[in-house]
Amino acid sequence: MGFWSSQGLAQVTAPTNSVANPDFVYGLLVAPSEGSFLAESAVKTRLGLISAIQSQIGLSQSHRGPAGVNAWFGGNVIALSMNNYPGFPNDPDIAITGTAGVDYTVAPGVIAGFALSRGSLDSSFGKYGSFNADDTSASLYAAVQHGSLWANVIGTYGRLGFDMNRIVPIGPTLHSNTSSSGGDNWSAALQGGYVFSSGTITHGPVLGLVYQSVSLDGFKETGDYTALEFGSQTRESSVSQLGYLAVYDLGKYQPYVEALWNHELADTGRDVSVQLISKALPALSMPAVLLGKDWGEAKAGVKIDVGKNLKLVLEANTDFGQTSTTLYGGQIGFNVSF
Repeated sequence: MGFWSSQGLAQVTAPTNSVANPDFVYGLLVAPSEGSFLAESAVKTRLGLISAIQSQIGLSQSHRGPAGVNAWFGGNVIALSMNNYPGFPNDPDIAITGTAGVDYTVAPGVIAGFALSRGSLDSSFGKYGSFNADDTSASLYAAVQHGSLWANVIGTYGRLGFDMNRIVPIGPTLHSNTSSSGGDNWSAALQGGYVFSSGTITHGPVLGLVYQSVSLDGFKETGDYTALEFGSQTRESSVSQLGYLAVYDLGKYQPYVEALWNHELADTGRDVSVQLISKALPALSMPAVLLGKDWGEAKAGVKIDVGKNLKLVLEANTDFGQTSTTLYGGQIGFNVSF
């Protein structure tokens, strides 16, 4: 980890005799990693949104109405826990996203669509504070199915907003520093595969790639002498996916399972910088939280023919095997054809 020079740290003295210097310095050292969770949570929640849209694409392709138009709505919930370096605050999150979309047939086997999403995330650093985030995004997507081959592509832009309350415990006192920030998340997702039919069971391999570029604006905290100014952040992600999907057709019900192995191709090693507002000291740059670059993903769900033109999807999913990360989620969606 990088840190201030010993001369710079020696100058960090609180302007009141009641404050213990070790607590003050600890608050400075952990702040960059706390701030890095803002970008990491945006990457994880966008992966959940893309998965939800991909589920709706599958529903739309399975039942087209005479007008060739499908409208849909889906809700997605994620319980996410990201662990920090030993001795640094961790970050458990709850994220909820709602998405509405519409698509239409542009050619036999080809659909194109548009979706709007709104997501919110509540995060906690325990006694060290919390942050709330929101993501308002728009997506364009297209999908093609030709015989046993299928593919889809999703492009999404989202505007991010964050409100953070970073608490610095100094002795018996808690020092609150509040801030707000914004940013952008651009993503492009490509997925495809091949379908084998074995009676009532269809199955086949799945390949995918998800690219994201998250940019966060710098921001200043409002508080006392522990308040900091955070530098801007950029987090790029390129996740490759390899897996297998199987669907069992029981008529009205179509249960399915999918397993994916994900690998982060991008360099995730980055630094986050902060600077003390109350003193003219050098900026402090520390490594962002570092998560595992490989993980598995398991999904199990059911598609239900509710009516002639209405389908419902219910799904539970989990990530496993990723160092410093635990994720559980679920989604529900409706899809109507016209």
